[in-house]
Amino acid sequence: MELYHGFHAAQVALEQGLQSASLPDVLATITNAPVYVDQMPFPIFVNSVLIKLAEAFQGEKLSPKLEQFVNLTRLRIVKAVQEFRRHVHVAFSSEEIVRRVMKVSHSNDYHARSLTLLFLAALAPLISENKKVHHLLIESLDCSEDTELSATIYAITEFGKHSSVFSSIIVEKISEVLCSNETSLEVKIRLLNVISNFKESYTVTNNCLALGEMLLKRNFDVKMHLAIYDSTTVLASRSSLAIPNNNKRISLCLLKNLNRLAKSPQQWAAAQVLHLRDFHDELREMGSIKALCIWLDCLQKLTSSGLHCCLIADNDLTWMELLNSPNLNLRLSSILLLKNLMSKTSTEYLQAMLLSAIADTVKDIHNSQSLKLKTKFYKFMISFCKMSQCSQLSALSIVSHLMKNCPCLTDPRSLFICKPCVLSVMFTWNAVQLCPIRSLEKGGPALLEFIKDGCESLETTSWINALIHMAKAQFDDVTVENLSESCSHLRKSTVLLQCLSATPRKEKCFSFASVFTQTLSKTWNTAQLILSTLNKHSNTKLTHIPAKRVAIECVAQQPLFVSTEREIRPLQLNAEKFEGTMNNKFLNYLLAANNQLNDMITDYNAVDVTSRLTTTNLISIREMVCQLLSFPVGIPRAFFQRVYHTIIRLIVSPQPKEHESSFTITTNLLPLTVEGVTEVIYPQASHKASYEQRRVISLQESGKYFKAQFLLQVNETAKINVKLLFTDSSTKRNWIDESATASINVICNFGHSTAQQ
Repeated sequence: MELYHGFHAAQVALEQGLQSASLPDVLATITNAPVYVDQMPFPIFVNSVLIKLAEAFQGEKLSPKLEQFVNLTRLRIVKAVQEFRRHVHVAFSSEEIVRRVMKVSHSNDYHARSLTLLFLAALAPLISENKKVHHLLIESLDCSEDTELSATIYAITEFGKHSSVFSSIIVEKISEVLCSNETSLEVKIRLLNVISNFKESYTVTNNCLALGEMLLKRNFDVKMHLAIYDSTTVLASRSSLAIPNNNKRISLCLLKNLNRLAKSPQQWAAAQVLHLRDFHDELREMGSIKALCIWLDCLQKLTSSGLHCCLIADNDLTWMELLNSPNLNLRLSSILLLKNLMSKTSTEYLQAMLLSAIADTVKDIHNSQSLKLKTKFYKFMISFCKMSQCSQLSALSIVSHLMKNCPCLTDPRSLFICKPCVLSVMFTWNAVQLCPIRSLEKGGPALLEFIKDGCESLETTSWINALIHMAKAQFDDVTVENLSESCSHLRKSTVLLQCLSATPRKEKCFSFASVFTQTLSKTWNTAQLILSTLNKHSNTKLTHIPAKRVAIECVAQQPLFVSTEREIRPLQLNAEKFEGTMNNKFLNYLLAANNQLNDMITDYNAVDVTSRLTTTNLISIREMVCQLLSFPVGIPRAFFQRVYHTIIRLIVSPQPKEHESSFTITTNLLPLTVEGVTEVIYPQASHKASYEQRRVISLQESGKYFKAQFLLQVNETAKINVKLLFTDSSTKRNWIDESATASINVICNFGHSTAQQ
């Protein structure tokens, strides 16, 4: 009841005070209005107060005695409304209030028009979307009076804070005023400050940034540049780079649709691909992992055909950041994208980043509970190791890292996930990718047996027999029986090669082949022992086998692997003399398989005494061992050629003068000459070959006599054979008469004679 009486009393006091003929009473009543509103901030009361003040501001109900003080009264009303502006938004008769105030805007008095703009600015929280007021503010920017222009700028600032619609409309008018030569520098700076207070939205921010860029190109004043930078930066910082949170759904929708279009990369222009590639920073500001994954998936589809790989690959910092992301899904999407990029570009930096990311991801995948991510990662590893860009050593390092973190030895439930993937990766290691220089296939022994029958010397026969045993050492299926038979043939080949290399004169020809075969035999023999141990335990009826028992039986083979590794290392250096690239691949592969088997034994030796291995685990390990040994033996070129020590000497001219380390040039053009010469330390072997000269002869003296002269250069003891080749004059056929032959043995004694015949 007391509140009702207070409400009624306040309304009566306002109405009587505003109609008073005394100026002090009118001003006092207006001054008390904020007090009444603070005491009773109810919508109906605030609405009633604003209507009464709007009528008083209009001036029609003021006493005729106060007509000369109407602007003073209006100023007091504006200040009163500004004092309780925090409550004006609860009023509900905005159209009626605006209609009363707008009548004053048509006044001829610029002071009255200025006060009208200030009154409307105070009502901005209530009438910010009123179209009539928007139109008034746009027109008021063209005024010539400084007072009215200042009021207009203030009103625009207040309306821009509350209405994004008004902000987007007024930007065009502000741009027109700023580009006008008649606008003073002070007004331009004030208008630029207005921009920084606009309510942020995608359209407003883009338009304002475009306006700022245009003004920077047209104006050279330092103050203008400072104002432009300040206003646009403040607006952009509040706008989250023109992508507010409520537009995240729109961005996701657009990315999903772009992802659909990425299935046809041939329809994308280079500029569009670059624009999509550079969109990472905006997506990162959004903070949406889902959006980044969709973006990466879109880029992955664009690079699947190799059409846009070069454009997208040129962004190393972004890929490095994504590959180090703590989010496993995001990191895996980045790895899949880099796989596509690496398949079409020869950037070693990308390959290094990718291998590092794979190594870091293996452990995280093992700890992940997502079966979908695990399957996706293992499928990627299989396809990655099958790529031509992935070397055998890279594939080996990946699988080695996987096996160290693979749960199949400790968690049988994970065996169904890891085992097929590990075996599939190992299955890709085949000799077709290694491209050995020579390979002894199944048909090799029969062909070599045929060649051996024509051999005249014991040395050649032994050499062919060694190759026959090497060919018979090949096997299709890795079993204990096949390994045992292969080791037997390798041992026989080793004995023959050791006999051939025992002669000092032949050591350089056969030492490499002897050590190579001996090393291969050791690796095969040790693998046979390990495989037989695994077979014995995996075929047992026990479900769980003590791991220590397996370790004790396998650890005896470990010294053999260590000694084998020591013998393979020098072979890699020797292989550089003969087609080093391909031979080194095979030797590296042999060394890698040797080390892998050694690591398996080390792991067995380190297991706890109380731990158990399931039969399924042992079968899986046995299959891995078989995959490691399933490559055919590549025979290096050293088996088929003699070794000559060749030196190549180079000289570059011009050379600096004596006692000088460099020379000075006077122009940017330098004529450079490079000369070289090859020197063979053992050249005598190159002359042990057939050398043939022919002469066409005709019969003389009644067709019974002929003569031919030759000049031969003989460097060592040789045998000269002479044969006659007859040609039929009618049929033009050639034949040799075996009876018409002659020969002569020549012993070199340079300085005495030269052989002629």
